[in-house]
Amino acid sequence: MSSDTATAPLLSILLLCWNHARYLEQCITSISAQDLTGVEVVLLDNRSSDGSAALAERLFARHGIAARVLGNAEPKAIPVNFNHLLAQSSGDLVAILSTDDWYEADYVSCLLTAARTHSDAGWFSCSGWLYFDQEQRSEPVDDAQFIIDRPVGEVILAGGEPHFFVGCAYWRSALEAVGGWDETQLIEDRDLFLRLSERFAHHRIDRRLVHYRRSSAAASSNAAFMLEGWERFFAKQANAFGPRLNARRAETYRSYAALLTDQGDYRSAGAALWQALRLRPWSGLSWRTLLYLGRRALAGRNGQRAATRR
Repeated sequence: MSSDTATAPLLSILLLCWNHARYLEQCITSISAQDLTGVEVVLLDNRSSDGSAALAERLFARHGIAARVLGNAEPKAIPVNFNHLLAQSSGDLVAILSTDDWYEADYVSCLLTAARTHSDAGWFSCSGWLYFDQEQRSEPVDDAQFIIDRPVGEVILAGGEPHFFVGCAYWRSALEAVGGWDETQLIEDRDLFLRLSERFAHHRIDRRLVHYRRSSAAASSNAAFMLEGWERFFAKQANAFGPRLNARRAETYRSYAALLTDQGDYRSAGAALWQALRLRPWSGLSWRTLLYLGRRALAGRNGQRAATRR
């Protein structure tokens, strides 16, 4: 359905695109399935090199969506792009989506119902599916991992997951009250949720409404990038973490060491584990991870020697 541009929109769907030409059809088709009455759609192309912006304009026209397509002269960081999208939109409620992800057909209707019913909330989340790009398969998000019986800020500071981070929507007034996305952060979503939680309630829509594409090219798959992001977050929120800061930093390095070990990157795993043990040398879990790393690395060397003998 085409969007209604005669009056100020209630909802702005804000799309961020970077070299997503092969995914745009799926994303924009999912938006066309929504009831877009009172909804504006704004796409920001982050200096793609694959023709994404021109393709997006053609797809919007084909689906009858009166969207605006913006573009950066140079690539910018995710929080910079989000703030730009916010400034270029006008809806009281804003939903952010990367264009390699996509919505279920009733995303907008469920969101607007939740916004009317839970007017005290500053932001909204939902559940969804993980789509594994290489295997071309989906699986439902494990909702059991989300800690929903404790305040969001408390869960984040304890290292837990308060809700699914994809498919979130926010009241513009709440975003503006906390200063939007922090452009110095690399894991900008967790930082935003922590700041929002200090002033606003959160509402979780108990529906699977968004599909999140998992790819080896994603920033979340880059351990060095993520560890730098975590260090920036810890530095900014050191006072909020208080005495548990070093324990949280150590566990972050340890968990990435285990992940890197599983991926066979033993050198990087060792470097991450060294940081964990430096911060908290008495951690039994870190020492067990060290033994796991040693066994995996030794098995890998033995396997290489056996292959060489053949």
